[in-house]
Amino acid sequence: MGPADVDAGPAPPLNLGAPGTAPPARLLGEETPGVEGLPFLGLIPGDGVSLTAVYGIWIGLVLALYPLCRWFNGYKQRNAQWWLSYV
Repeated sequence: MGPADVDAGPAPPLNLGAPGTAPPARLLGEETPGVEGLPFLGLIPGDGVSLTAVYGIWIGLVLALYPLCRWFNGYKQRNAQWWLSYV
């Protein structure tokens, strides 16, 4: 009999509260050890960048990576090595 044969029973239910309500504070990281004084998972309200900035960052990233992707596509077509089909 191995570890896979042991039945631990059903998992205890995760109490998230009633549908449409906020989960308990303990799930939001307010009582998480080691992060005292910081709200939800270290994200401080008001910090960060605007949605316009996020779109700009993603557009810039795509435009920066496009030439590299085109080059790699040509490299894969020019070199018929078996391992390139996995990349």
